[in-house]
Parts: sequence; C-alpha cells; structure tokens
Amino acid sequence: MIKKILGAMLLTTIAIQIFGNNNDYDNYRTQIKEKLGIKVSIPEKCVNFQTESHLVTITFGEQVKEVCGLPGMNVGPVVKLSEDCSVVMMNAETVQKPRPESLPKARNYNFPAATSWMLNNCDTPWAEWYINNNRGVIIEDEEKLTEEEQATLHEKVSALRVKNERCIKSTELTQNINCDRVFIVRIPNIEKVGTHRSLPEYACPKLDAELKADATECYGVEFYKYSAFIPLRMLFFINGNNTTIDECVTMMADYILFE
Repeated sequence: MIKKILGAMLLTTIAIQIFGNNNDYDNYRTQIKEKLGIKVSIPEKCVNFQTESHLVTITFGEQVKEVCGLPGMNVGPVVKLSEDCSVVMMNAETVQKPRPESLPKARNYNFPAATSWMLNNCDTPWAEWYINNNRGVIIEDEEKLTEEEQATLHEKVSALRVKNERCIKSTELTQNINCDRVFIVRIPNIEKVGTHRSLPEYACPKLDAELKADATECYGVEFYKYSAFIPLRMLFFINGNNTTIDECVTMMADYILFE
C-alpha cells in the first residue's frame, strides 16, 4: 500500500511538473504571437524554463565609463537545439507592444540590440546615441565628443561591426522565416557573458554553467520584420568545434515564422 501511495505521489509530481511546463510554453507562444506576430513551433521536448529566479538578465561585460548601465537580454525559455547548440530566447513578458500611433512613419533598423551586446563585450561604448553624439536638445559643451573623438569612436565601432556582425537580407533563410533581416553578431568574449554580472545576488550559476558547459562561441541573433517592429532576439551558445552558427540559425529558422 505504501509503495502504491508513493508511486501515485511521484506520478502526480511528474504530471504537475509537465503540466506546468506545458502552461509556460503555451503561454510563451501565445504572447510571442500576440506581441510580435510570430508563430513558434519548437518541439516542446527541446524547451525548458529556468527556475532559479523569476526574472533573469544576461549581460555581456563591465560598465564602461562613458555610458551608464549595461545592455542586457531578459531570459525566456532555453532551447536545446542540438547537442552542440543551446538557444536563449527573449522574455515575452517584458515585451511591450507599441501602439500603432506611437510608431514613427519611417524607420531604419540598422543598429540591433545584439550590436550593443557585442560592443559592451569588447569594452567599447555601446549606446547608439553616444556613438552618434546625439545627447538631446540640452547638452553641456564639455559632454560633447570632439570631432576627432567621434571620428575615432566611429572607426573603432565600425571595425568591430565589420569583424563580428552580419546582416542577411533577401535569401532563402529570410524567406523561410518571412522576415526582412537576420542579424548574426558574434560576442567574442564568452567568459564575460553571464547572468546579472552587475548584481551578483541575482546570478543564476546553474543556468550559466549549463549554457557554457560545452560552448566555445556565443552569438546574438535577431530575426526582424518591419511590420512587427520588435525583432525576435536570441542568444546562441554553440560548440564551434562541431557545428557553425549558420547551421544552428538555419535549424532555428524551421521553427519560427512571422505572420
């Protein structure tokens, strides 16, 4: 009798865990579809939700003196795409869908969030407004970059982007996703990537260890469609000895479709 009771309790516990994960994944897919107009069809067995903290943020380096704060990515589900690739997807709960009337009539998306991650990872000012010396209407003269300083910074940022960033347009990949652009940005210093580096008390060591267990390379990837306004942002941790980022992005593209 005791064995039967314990067995029933174990089955109930497993069922609750599975049911909870189903709810999490279904809720995630619903929010991504409502907010970004994206259909996500990743096999559920490949998807996990971390439980170390309610809200986890991954950052990419130390704060630079020129810009306050750190760029980061709020963690959603983690996808085990293959033995050599884990993908951290963006958190859907923190996405605020803009109202149509608030959207600019014309816009260019040429500076993805993943670029900021990469620049910060390379100890470089990462904010587009700082790089372009655009501080708003009221600016103290001493806070402005000189023409020489701005030219030097532009040259450094441009060199890092050429080395680490690709923008893919009008290919079979974008057609399969039904998006306008795919950005693939290498984050060169994987050892600097981690959860809440600026707030150690909120770190998630288990998640950090799992993501980096066999990973040799890290990439920020964005699928962007003009009509969706907000791109789907992801972090790829791959074993570059056994696979390539292009292979992994192509695999993920099979499960993502913009409406």
